[in-house]
Amino acid sequence: MMKERVKVLLIEDDEDDYVLVRELLSEVSFTSYGLEWASTYRTALAAACRDAYDVCLLDFRLGECTGLDLLRELTQLGHRKPIILLTGQGDHEVDMEAMRLGAADFLVKGELNAPLIERSIRYAIERKRAEEEIRFTMAKLQESNHDLSVTMEELQTAEEELHLQYQKLLQSQETVQRERRRYLDLFEHAPDGYVVTDSLGIILQANSAAMALLGKGGQLTVGLPLLSFIADHCRAEFCQELTRLRHPKEVRDWELWFKSFPASVSVATVNPVDGEQVSLRWLIRDITERKTAEEKLIETKAMLQTVVNGISDPLLLLESDLTVKMLNKASCVYFQIADEAVMMGKNYRELSHGIREVSDNGEIRSAVAERRSVTFERPGLFDPERCEEVTVY
Repeated sequence: MMKERVKVLLIEDDEDDYVLVRELLSEVSFTSYGLEWASTYRTALAAACRDAYDVCLLDFRLGECTGLDLLRELTQLGHRKPIILLTGQGDHEVDMEAMRLGAADFLVKGELNAPLIERSIRYAIERKRAEEEIRFTMAKLQESNHDLSVTMEELQTAEEELHLQYQKLLQSQETVQRERRRYLDLFEHAPDGYVVTDSLGIILQANSAAMALLGKGGQLTVGLPLLSFIADHCRAEFCQELTRLRHPKEVRDWELWFKSFPASVSVATVNPVDGEQVSLRWLIRDITERKTAEEKLIETKAMLQTVVNGISDPLLLLESDLTVKMLNKASCVYFQIADEAVMMGKNYRELSHGIREVSDNGEIRSAVAERRSVTFERPGLFDPERCEEVTVY
């Protein structure tokens, strides 16, 4: 079995003690020692600084200096090899000072023997090796703690950023929810019917007003084709428009009859987003009252036309700019017009065009603009020898 090799630096000014130590080390059978001897303070300091040994045996007496002086200087230089202090006699104070300065052990020369010095050297080396391992482990642990501290700071920063992003996300979600509720409120409480369908006209959503317009006895309209609520005579037109609306374009406005009411319809095509299908937004307004008013207006106008036609004298209704709004049959005879529709919407002066200039147009215009009545006489339009009376009121 190969012996363990241990390098020993002996700092001793007495050659006899050097010989003693050499002989004691040679008695150890299971360890081989390489012994280097330094006899002065200066050579000892130089040898110790070379750091070419495993353990140092340091004599307390070194001429004018002591082993404690050298131990103190080596400690200041950062020396880390184990040092065993040797002294001629036991001294507790020297022992304590040596321990304070980092000595691994304290041996009295008069008590030395091979087993004692072997065990002291072995313990000193093992203890120093353990200390170095602890120091290395502590350094690695300190480095790991630093890395861990940096990582914790980064994690804390990331957590703060994540928390901030989460708060922003919550705010965005709250904003979206508010806007969604606002949209739903507007959608649900709109006075006119509002319907959302797919491109085939199947109802996807309908507000309360639309339910009231399209529903039957409170039945829901969602899921039904909008075509089923259109009057028979308008279905062909509705299908044609629905085909055109499948392609995005401007808002389309038109009037058509549903089964139970006439309606004004505005339709907008919504472009698909994120794979969604094309959808149609329908604004449906019941125009029954307007249609009734228009019919009554037509009836009233027809009755007025009948009354006007019953007057034997020529009678014209003019706008403020003298545009003809209505004239009776006597006017057609007087102005030699085949049909009163020819002059509807034209200026009064055009009635006399080709005959002669009507000199009283200014007086008529002034009376109409000032909303006052006036009566005057003028030469006949077609027979200047005759006198005509004109009344504006």
